[in-house]
Amino acid sequence: MTNSSHANHLHHRTSHALAYTIVTRNHFFLAAALAENFRQFNPAGRFLIVVADADAPATQEPAWDWLAPQHREWLSHAAIKPNFGLENLCSARQICPNEFWQLAFQYTPLELTCCLKGRVADSLIQLGETQLLYLDADTRIFDSVENCLAPLQPAGGVLLTPHLQSPLPLDRYYPNNVDLLRSGVFNGGVLGFVEQTERPKQVQGFLDWWNQCNLHDCIVDPHQGLFVDQRWLDQAPAYFSSVKISRHLGLNVGYWNLHDRRLARTGERWTVRSWSAGRAAAPDVMVEPDTWEPLQVFHFSGAARVASNGDCSCHRLSRHQNRHGLTTFREVELLTKAYLASWVSHNWLTYQAIPYAYNHLLNGEEISSRWREAYRLNSGHIRESAENPFVKFSDSAALARLEAASCIKNLKSGRFQYHLDGLQARIENLKDRLDQLPWRRLVRATQQIQKRWFKRAG
Repeated sequence: MTNSSHANHLHHRTSHALAYTIVTRNHFFLAAALAENFRQFNPAGRFLIVVADADAPATQEPAWDWLAPQHREWLSHAAIKPNFGLENLCSARQICPNEFWQLAFQYTPLELTCCLKGRVADSLIQLGETQLLYLDADTRIFDSVENCLAPLQPAGGVLLTPHLQSPLPLDRYYPNNVDLLRSGVFNGGVLGFVEQTERPKQVQGFLDWWNQCNLHDCIVDPHQGLFVDQRWLDQAPAYFSSVKISRHLGLNVGYWNLHDRRLARTGERWTVRSWSAGRAAAPDVMVEPDTWEPLQVFHFSGAARVASNGDCSCHRLSRHQNRHGLTTFREVELLTKAYLASWVSHNWLTYQAIPYAYNHLLNGEEISSRWREAYRLNSGHIRESAENPFVKFSDSAALARLEAASCIKNLKSGRFQYHLDGLQARIENLKDRLDQLPWRRLVRATQQIQKRWFKRAG
């Protein structure tokens, strides 16, 4: 990531594959640390960071003044090019401008970054890229991109990684098997795309379908069976013969599959193997004990520092689970501590304090979740009239129409939370009406008389 590495790029052929990640500004430290880790195992590889909220709604141009000084050298590469170099930085709207402002207005930060995965891949393929590896910013890679994409060679296609390759034990811990059904069969944190010129459009067909699904329904709403982009991936193997399911034990290891995987380290090399199906009853029995696979990607989803001073020596594997304690996973603890320590050298506290760029209209008014939902559902046909909703709804008349469209009764097809809100509003309204009935007023008066009598009577 130094200037000398870019100079060396002029003399050394880079990898054909391109890895990319998508973050909001406050998580840029994760992407920067991943880029550093990526370079360690892919010295000639190419890595792209896409920043979801880099563009200002007012100017519709990216602003980079929030970057820490150590990362500003990437600005010389902050542009869309037919052939990306070693490290690249761009805004999401630069690389996939179609309907960007609409997506930014209707979605939360998590939903927006998830929605953009397929759109960025589509744009990269249109620019001539044929081998892509998507990585969540909270992952770390320990192998070459080419090895990670090997299951797609030579035919090409789309690579998915399942959360589980064996059921979780039936116990009191979470997540359990039902929890992972709700979040999806496949994990969207590691995805592979290889488009072969001999078989054109096999990846494009998948991306067209997936991007259409995520246009309006890339939301977190488990009650409707939706969890951002992941739940849609459940259907992909049935629809597209080009979709491949990776069974490599070392690709996308995370808290969800540690019940059947164990890691080991030999020098700088990390490997992984599987425990037997009877792991709960006999945890020391191994399947093919001499068979180890290289660790390719570890996913630190939900890994957190728990010390008030930010010390990474006090930490947990993931806030999303209580199944695994790090004291029983020495190797995983080493990986987790190194992952958390990498934040420090990339100004994590500074970046975490950066506000999300799409929380306010141009007039400074904070965007409510109801407004986002009304716009997503096109309640009252408000979507057609707003090419850039951040600008449009800064007008008082347009904002009044949005407010009217976002009332609870107009969001009946929205997220389950709004159904609950509507039910609660009706219950409170019913209570108020009952309280106004004469007999209810008589009951309250009688109760007050009784309280005064008992108080006087001691």
